Amino acid sequence: MGCSVVSIYTAGGFIYELSIMDKNLHSFQPVERLRPFMILYWQTKIFELLDTVFMILRHRSRQVSFLHVYHHSTMLLLTDYTCHNTTWPCICFMYCNNAIIHIILYFYYGITAWYPNWNIPWKHRLTEMQLFQFAIDFVFGIIGYMYYKFCVYSIIYLFTMTFLFSNFYIKAYMRKSKKSSAASVVQNGSIKSTTNGSLQNGYHKELNGSLSMQEINGNSNKLKKN
Repeated sequence: MGCSVVSIYTAGGFIYELSIMDKNLHSFQPVERLRPFMILYWQTKIFELLDTVFMILRHRSRQVSFLHVYHHSTMLLLTDYTCHNTTWPCICFMYCNNAIIHIILYFYYGITAWYPNWNIPWKHRLTEMQLFQFAIDFVFGIIGYMYYKFCVYSIIYLFTMTFLFSNFYIKAYMRKSKKSSAASVVQNGSIKSTTNGSLQNGYHKELNGSLSMQEINGNSNKLKKN
């Protein structure tokens, strides 16, 4: 929860300083008033990477993925360099977007830490918000590359983030949702097959087969008695 409060302060500082400056958001001119908020932002990334390190040391391999390690390690390297060397508005705009998203992310982490068994229904919205943030940054980066001489590597990095998070979203939520729907259909079909003769599945055929044999045996016994 503490990181969530820090992100609120950091995002608020970025928004305020970027709104009152007399420079373009795509500017490469340093703004020293942005440095304190960049340092705070950088420090939150240290905690994120340490969290990943602790997961590895505790052998929680299920919680640690390539996306997890790549995202937290590269963000720490980028923020460490930029907060000490490039206090540019164009960098802080992207950091501001990320800080806003992390207000909710850190809040979610705090809830799951306090209530680990609580199934949060809006969990998938967090990844959707991150993908929306990447889309904004991607457009911002392309405009910067076309008209303000942005480095092409920033666009490549955003592409890798978008690809990895999209892949995670598809595997974690979209495919899982399809499997749940298929399982529900199968379950419903099995239930109906025991009560309703209108469905033609394997279970129903066996049931019909056994009933038919009983009827045949019953009829043959009647014939023998007669």
